[in-house]
Amino acid sequence: MTIRNHLSFAVQDYRFGTEWLLNEVLISAVDLGSNSFRLQQGWLADGCLRLLPMMREPVRLAAGLGADRQLDLAARQRGLAALQRFVPHLQGVAANTVRVVATNTLRMAANAADFIAQAEAVLGFPVTVISGQEEARLIYVGVTRAMADPSGRQLVVDIGGGSTEIVVGEGYAPLHLVSLAMGCVSHSARYFPDGRMDDMRFSQAEQAARQAFQALQAAYREIGWQQVLASSGTAKAIANLLAQNDLNDAAEAGAGSGECIITQSGLYRLKVLLLEGKRVENLQLAGLRADRGAVLPGGLAIMRMFFEVFGLECASFSAGGLCRGVLHELLPGPVRSEVSVVPAMADLSGASGGY
Repeated sequence: MTIRNHLSFAVQDYRFGTEWLLNEVLISAVDLGSNSFRLQQGWLADGCLRLLPMMREPVRLAAGLGADRQLDLAARQRGLAALQRFVPHLQGVAANTVRVVATNTLRMAANAADFIAQAEAVLGFPVTVISGQEEARLIYVGVTRAMADPSGRQLVVDIGGGSTEIVVGEGYAPLHLVSLAMGCVSHSARYFPDGRMDDMRFSQAEQAARQAFQALQAAYREIGWQQVLASSGTAKAIANLLAQNDLNDAAEAGAGSGECIITQSGLYRLKVLLLEGKRVENLQLAGLRADRGAVLPGGLAIMRMFFEVFGLECASFSAGGLCRGVLHELLPGPVRSEVSVVPAMADLSGASGGY
């Protein structure tokens, strides 16, 4: 069998030019997340990690996890169909250049082993179910390796589909990390199950998130931080909605350290718009993707309470995260920087943004 772990083969998949991509080893990270499955690929050149566009498949795996902790057939079928679409980009790639990780939903599901066996048969690579602590660590690796200057202390939050990771660290080293079993899919399913949004439901969703954060925020405050970074699809979706609908307060947004900013005032205004819409299907927001609407209220409630409990005014979106952390740990050593092959991280599955 021909080993397709060199970019001469990846070029054909991604329709790029070939002259400068030949003979570089392609590395691949696959994330079986609770909301989306993702494939991120790249290669090392001149001390720099060059990134191909991320593939993202919205699966909402967590929505199929019942009270009996059984992952239902529909969710399993959505997940396997998504993995089938990754296969052409992984065929013949050497096993030591690929890592597949699974997160909260497959940590929780009683029948996870059955799904994982099917996923491994589709992909041809082993799937590792990582702990919440390991997920948080890899997220921090991905976020800080994407930074131009990671000196100082960073507070990082990643609201996924089934869990939320919070890490404070200095430079590339995490100092304290926690994973909470609370994410945009699971929170939306619990508090907004039919897509209806009202004050009572938001109050319940926010109170649950507030209590979860209050139980742990003292340890983070004791360590302290200089900047706040939010990664994951929830953070990117919220940052885009705040920007495209002009919801951020200019003074708060000016305090951020990046182009995609999340502000306390913007989060409140976005909540007001959701309440005015009353139902998810009624929302008319610029930049709201069809697959994101159903999980937006739960993700927003969690993000608002993170800001409230930690006393934040603004956070910057980070394109780093779990997949990027996994990629970096496949490399033989640290790299100087990251560069995307294309200016925007196009989502090859058809949903814009790669998240």
